[in-house]
Amino acid sequence: MGVTLWLPRHPLPGAAPSPEWRRQPLEAGLPSRLRPSAQSGVAARIETSHARAEVVGRPDTDPSHANPTPTDKVPLRQLLQGGASPTAPTSSDTASKPADLSPLNGSRGAAEEPPATAPVAASPAIPEAAPQFRLALISYSDCLVITELPTRQNLPWSEQHQRLLNAIVAAVGLGGGSQVVGGVREFIWPMDPQARFDQSAPIARQALQVELASVQQTSHRVLLLMGARSAEYVLPHEQTLALGQWGDCQGLPTLCCHGLNEVLRLPGLKAELWRQLQPLRRMPDAH
Repeated sequence: MGVTLWLPRHPLPGAAPSPEWRRQPLEAGLPSRLRPSAQSGVAARIETSHARAEVVGRPDTDPSHANPTPTDKVPLRQLLQGGASPTAPTSSDTASKPADLSPLNGSRGAAEEPPATAPVAASPAIPEAAPQFRLALISYSDCLVITELPTRQNLPWSEQHQRLLNAIVAAVGLGGGSQVVGGVREFIWPMDPQARFDQSAPIARQALQVELASVQQTSHRVLLLMGARSAEYVLPHEQTLALGQWGDCQGLPTLCCHGLNEVLRLPGLKAELWRQLQPLRRMPDAH
């Protein structure tokens, strides 16, 4: 509002006690009834918490302070902003002094330093999402077949899958009479979709290697990987094989081809699957 507030240098009769930061220079001249109590500083602060922000001068009982002069008062704004004491020069005294324009000339003092920035906390690394896939591991006397299945568990391994696979391995001269050794084992990932532990792709490969070690036999001459997910997680991370291409996985000859579920869903892929399986027919001891 542009109204200058004044703070009296001496206590006013009938007025509430000034806050502690106001009466520090004046306590020596306070009357006994207005001096802060020695019982507790907390009680005094409570009493002064409701003091007025602006104090209007009133006639004092002391005749010497009945009419305070302008030099007896200090602007409240100056006291708050500049920490001026009651004896500091008034605005009329400082008006004739040149203003300090050093902050405007772009220069900084030698002791002035740029404000330090608070360190930014590193954001936690976002864990890799767990892949979702489902594989079937079928062991014959002379080969091990790993084929991709639908991720939905309501589509289990069926007799139709088994008949088609038996026909495939028999057609290329494998299977040992199409006798499955140890049944069909399924590998489902993630192990627990609600779990908080690491179930990323590298962990999935490690878990699958443990599963393979339990079914792989020394009599196996071929590893047949059917479907993209089978090749992706059985082969080492840096190794890739095209469909119908020979490779090596842990010392075992490996061939990749279409998955059983793909062929059952799209019968037109049977001819392409047969072409991909031709390297197996050219193996030694085949037929």
